Amino acid sequence: MEDAVQAAPSPSGLLSSMRKKHAFITGVTGQDGSYLLEFLLQKGYRVYGLVRRSSRDPFVRIPEATRRRATFLYGDVRDYGALCRALEAAKPDEIYNLAAQSDVGVSFLCPEETFETDYLGVGRMVNAAHEICPRARIYQASTSEMFGKTLPPQRESSPLAPVSPYGEAKKKAHEDFCRRISEALRALHRIRHTLQS
Repeated sequence: MEDAVQAAPSPSGLLSSMRKKHAFITGVTGQDGSYLLEFLLQKGYRVYGLVRRSSRDPFVRIPEATRRRATFLYGDVRDYGALCRALEAAKPDEIYNLAAQSDVGVSFLCPEETFETDYLGVGRMVNAAHEICPRARIYQASTSEMFGKTLPPQRESSPLAPVSPYGEAKKKAHEDFCRRISEALRALHRIRHTLQS
């Protein structure tokens, strides 16, 4: 009769299983970011938030008790070096990219700033994550503004027809960084699977 004996986990395996998941949130001081921060803290995550320097208090939406439980790093999605340093400090398992210039009206007045943050900022985040923490999962916040002229009801397969610089920047980021990288990763997975078979 065989004894069912399990090997004890190695010290490094034990530590890695005990480590809290790390989450990194850009746009953490915005409405959705502040709610996400509280939600992830309640789930037991160690949360890092990227905060842009501002002359006004950026933490007005985040209660003091919540602030003490999170780590805030200064930086901006428009600064690749700052993103890399923040990701190195956070060592995230999950990245939530909520940073955006999301005022549709302002996007008509400042289209270049909108494009810089909402399109190029996504590219910087994806590239920095690939360099610093390639195993991290990335959540990219999108918007119904990407559908623009497409009449409801809308689905993921509905045509994207934005009518604002904000919607256009988000659509382009979705196509160039989210969809294409997803497709490339699926193809890579199929190639690995084929090679292992």
